[in-house]
Amino acid sequence: MEKEQTEIVYLRGNHDDELRRFMPLRFARLQIANEHVHETPRGRYLVLHGDVFDQVTTHCRWLSVVGAVGYDQLLRLNRVWNWWRRLRGKEYFSLSKAIKARVKQAVSFAGRYEDQLKELARHKGAYGIICGHIHTPADKMLDGIHYLNSGDWVESRTAIVEHLDRRMEVIRYEDFLAAAGAPPTRRLAGKPEVAVPRVRG
Repeated sequence: MEKEQTEIVYLRGNHDDELRRFMPLRFARLQIANEHVHETPRGRYLVLHGDVFDQVTTHCRWLSVVGAVGYDQLLRLNRVWNWWRRLRGKEYFSLSKAIKARVKQAVSFAGRYEDQLKELARHKGAYGIICGHIHTPADKMLDGIHYLNSGDWVESRTAIVEHLDRRMEVIRYEDFLAAAGAPPTRRLAGKPEVAVPRVRG
């Protein structure tokens, strides 16, 4: 990347509070920012972490810290639980996803979150919005706005890529390994499918 003189933009999120007081920040070709506009042939994409629309992380920091610690503990418990399941010949099971799926408020929060980001993109004249924060991978159109959510690398193992033809897509690590002809890693074997609706065209 140094040889190609690649510009890197690091977007601050809710786990980067210590950076907030230094924003915006630039070192040579590295920029640390709250948001960024990415130009594509289809139009401009507003890129941000997305935590600004989460009332807990912006207004109740103590609750956000408690939630983060609880989530980390749940992930640890999930590893032990799945080690036990694997010994018994059972498939991977995500405790945190199961809990989220059973909490109706989480579903309505995700819908409100997407709507707020869609309106922000529209207000800024962007074709689309790229975000993360809620750990739910998505690639869909919302009332004419292309909404992309990277998901997360811990559970869904998803990321957003821009292809050489400048098309944006949410990819799954397992699909990337399969396309490269590599066997799935031991940690990923038996991991559930993460459904990512895709925008075509």
